[in-house]
Amino acid sequence: MPLYRCYFVADDDTTTMWHSFAKSDDEAAQAHALDLFAARPVANKMEIWEGERLVLSYARPMPETAEEFRKLSALALAAANDEADLEYKRFIAAYATQLKHEAEAMEWNFMR
Repeated sequence: MPLYRCYFVADDDTTTMWHSFAKSDDEAAQAHALDLFAARPVANKMEIWEGERLVLSYARPMPETAEEFRKLSALALAAANDEADLEYKRFIAAYATQLKHEAEAMEWNFMR
């Protein structure tokens, strides 16, 4: 059974965290990784690799409203609170803060 690695990628293209898993084929690996990505909003992008072969590169659609940014920020903050690894926890909390600032900027522009 092939071993896959799912990388969560920051906007500056640095890897922020990753998960390894074994799946029977690329399709099963993609479904599993997309489920992880949806359940744990810890970055805007993800990549799935099997060894040196890129299987999938996917970017999360950005929220369009301040409310959507705040909702995603709350989900990211909850993921940070659940994380045991301190380095991952710091990155996820920073991502949640970035999303919150985007919401505040949108609200500020709307009020002007």
